[in-house]
Amino acid sequence: MQVILMEQIQGVGQMGDVTNVANGYARNFLLPRGKALLANKDNMAKFEAQKAEMAKTQATEKAAAEKAAEKLAGVSIKLNRQASEVGALYGSIKARDIEASLLEQGHTVARQNIQIGTPIKEVGDHTVQLFLHPEVVHELPMCCVLSLPVLRSDR
Repeated sequence: MQVILMEQIQGVGQMGDVTNVANGYARNFLLPRGKALLANKDNMAKFEAQKAEMAKTQATEKAAAEKAAEKLAGVSIKLNRQASEVGALYGSIKARDIEASLLEQGHTVARQNIQIGTPIKEVGDHTVQLFLHPEVVHELPMCCVLSLPVLRSDR
């Protein structure tokens, strides 16, 4: 199905591109979310009329994302987790854990914008990517440390 992209979509194309995508991808994701329009004469004219305004909003969003990336420049995350003697975590670190840690430090990043390359299942230093804008990606250092088990005195 041919669509006109209303914004840059990673792996598909840039704003204004007319691209072929799978029917289900267009019907279930791109069209309902307003990320694309069906490629026909009416929609092409509609897109051309809105193109300047959309470029301005994209530039504003990119500037805001770059400002947020500057605020996150010195930020690192330290998570305490229980692990075995060899450093394997009992569970893995998810995007919601990183989101909560950033929120504690006063930074708001949507969970959908946090990408963990490989599952974090070991104690140590890791890097997490924050997709603040399609053109602004921030690398966030993260350290997972072993937490000491809590000893109960009632045993």
